[in-house]
Amino acid sequence: MDKDLFDFFCSNIKHLKDISAIRPAAKICQLLVVSHYKKQEGIILPEKNLEEILESSFDWLINNTKVASKAYSMRTLYILGKHYDWIYPELKTILNKDFPNHSAAYKAVAKEVLKKIK
Repeated sequence: MDKDLFDFFCSNIKHLKDISAIRPAAKICQLLVVSHYKKQEGIILPEKNLEEILESSFDWLINNTKVASKAYSMRTLYILGKHYDWIYPELKTILNKDFPNHSAAYKAVAKEVLKKIK
């Protein structure tokens, strides 16, 4: 794959404002991170791209986005948290704080992620 394409995508996801664009971007971020950490051949992202995905995922999780975007972000952050030790404490705090205020779908994914973290 073209490295410039990933650089462009990762450096511009933070500028997305349209809710209908954030959901597929969040899914793409999740797929990129899964591929990056695969044991076999996968897409290797530079540290800068991983940090941009991490930043956008936290933004989507704490801001007013739809549940699907938040769910993809939770799962992306869970995977990244295996490699960045500071993510899990932050993620736990956010999920526990926001848990009562969200839908059943959000709660289901949050429970799944929290159970894996503990």
